[in-house]
Amino acid sequence: YGICLAQPGELIDKKRLMAKPWAKYCLEHAQKVRET
Repeated sequence: YGICLAQPGELIDKKRLMAKPWAKYCLEHAQKVRET
């Protein structure tokens, strides 16, 4: 919980987790996933 699936070891920002507790990716990787 709270760890980005795209890059293990990278934490998901607390603000993002407060807004979307089910987030699987940090904001940077979430944007890249949406683009592909």
